Amino acid sequence: MASPDELVRLIGHLYEMERFLQADEKRPKQHGKISLFDSEIRALLAIFTQEGQSQAELCRRLMRSKGVTSGVVDRLEEKGLVRRDKKDTRCLLYLTERGRYICREKRELDFRRANEAVEEIPVELEDLRSANEVLEQLILYFRKKCGQESAQ
Repeated sequence: MASPDELVRLIGHLYEMERFLQADEKRPKQHGKISLFDSEIRALLAIFTQEGQSQAELCRRLMRSKGVTSGVVDRLEEKGLVRRDKKDTRCLLYLTERGRYICREKRELDFRRANEAVEEIPVELEDLRSANEVLEQLILYFRKKCGQESAQ
């Protein structure tokens, strides 16, 4: 049985990580000679994992409003990374070749950074798996609480 004290401690650590991530997120980064904010790269990767999803589905997956998501997709479209296809009343999202290239480049970069971290942080594989399982369970719990059960 989990200890409420340890769960509160874990959530405190997550908030601290969030502060680091938010501070880093405010600066655009170069990806394939294109300047992208983290919100744009997250949307790009979400489309990469499920091309052909509607813009409404992307809103749910990113947990952002229609207006914010539309603005992000507009910028990605202007940069030549995403294209919208109108289908009935829905707007389906697809990556361009350039968008796919940037997603593959980003995943490789993330993998290299993870390798660097693994070299410096002495964490056992089983501990990391356990931490991921706990975080996945917490995410599912909070999605249910927030009415986001279908988001992935």
